[in-house]
Amino acid sequence: MQTSFMHPPFGFALFFLRSVAPAKAYVDKVTKKMTEPVTTMQIYAGAIPFLLIQLLMVALIIIFPGIVSSGLDKKVEYDLDKVRQEMEASMPEAIDFNDPMFNGDGANQPPAPGATPGEPSAPASEDDALKALQDQLQREQPATPGESKSGS
Repeated sequence: MQTSFMHPPFGFALFFLRSVAPAKAYVDKVTKKMTEPVTTMQIYAGAIPFLLIQLLMVALIIIFPGIVSSGLDKKVEYDLDKVRQEMEASMPEAIDFNDPMFNGDGANQPPAPGATPGEPSAPASEDDALKALQDQLQREQPATPGESKSGS
């Protein structure tokens, strides 16, 4: 695609450059010298070396496809303990790993109001998303003919 942007008839990069390059001579504000305009042929001639390099690379990839895919078949071994240590080292200190969001069991959480200490408490149905979804689906489910909603 880059190669197509660098030559006519769809040389968008050349046309963009033409739109910003000076078309007439002007005085440079910094050096106070007269600067000659840039012609369209100069833009095309300046693009030729880049176009040739890109075409050479496309030809090399067609002839030697291993250039692109040579490292894809190597098996990579990861030390998950090292990865975890690096992740924990980069985490902010304010994270509470006893939060149920991290371990899912809420083992180190204070008991719910009215619960017996030392006994795991079940989450309230309004706090349990799966339970709330099941309740909603049961309420919306139409009763089939010959069957009541109570299931009797």
